[in-house]
Amino acid sequence: MDFLVRTLQNYFRITEQNRIFALTGIVRSISLLFTSLVLVHYYSAIGYSLALLISPLIVIVLFARKISFGRKYLECASFEFDKTELHKYGILIGLGSVVSQLQLPIAGILLGQISSDAANLAIYKVASIIPISLLFLPNIFFKSEFVHLTKNHENKNLIKEYIINYWKLALSISLALCLFTFLFADYFIPFIFGDKYAEASPVFKVLIVGVCGGFLLRQLFGNLTFAAGRADINTVLSIISLLFSLVLITAFINLYGVLGAAIGTAVMFWLSGTLNAVCYYYFIYKKLL
Repeated sequence: MDFLVRTLQNYFRITEQNRIFALTGIVRSISLLFTSLVLVHYYSAIGYSLALLISPLIVIVLFARKISFGRKYLECASFEFDKTELHKYGILIGLGSVVSQLQLPIAGILLGQISSDAANLAIYKVASIIPISLLFLPNIFFKSEFVHLTKNHENKNLIKEYIINYWKLALSISLALCLFTFLFADYFIPFIFGDKYAEASPVFKVLIVGVCGGFLLRQLFGNLTFAAGRADINTVLSIISLLFSLVLITAFINLYGVLGAAIGTAVMFWLSGTLNAVCYYYFIYKKLL
């Protein structure tokens, strides 16, 4: 299902139907969030698996009919390009994406290996469902603007303005998200997942703080690096971040248990985001005219 959704989104991106492209991301993120909340409440882990299946299906049903094979939308297939460079870029993006995605479940995997208490793993999985779902939100903005950013990746003033405007929006969302979480998490976590998962509340709070690091730094500068055609930088940074995650999260789990898994994950979101920002500045932004 995920492959079909990405194929659909690539079609809208290539044909520069940015509004529809953005809508596919919005619908998928919102449907994943709400189906996760409902189905996890009734079916626990199986419910989340069902949500992962249902959310892309909703996108396909709603947007597949908007595909057109008319001449207007097929003209883009006639341009010339360097196949070697295209394949290299595609391989690097694919490798970077796979490694980057491994960082999301790594804490749960390590917790399951280190901790002998199955309840800790259940608590972490419950606490991470919503934060992981929220990580899709910034991609809505980047994917809808990706073609525009790619065309103008050497325009220093435009990139600077884009970063400032994005930060204004992302900071507002992050502050509102943290405020809501720290005020109401103790109430809605037991309400949604049941009283037996009340202990997931502090883990959830820490992960939300980590997600804000993803919003403000990691996804912003990671996507700008992709837009500049430097997929190699993102791939190297993803591998480095994954290796650091293994060490850092393992250390925190040994110190603080299930809460340590959340702390390690949150710290890595901020550290990897800072590393993305530094590399983008020195290798790309600083060289712009």
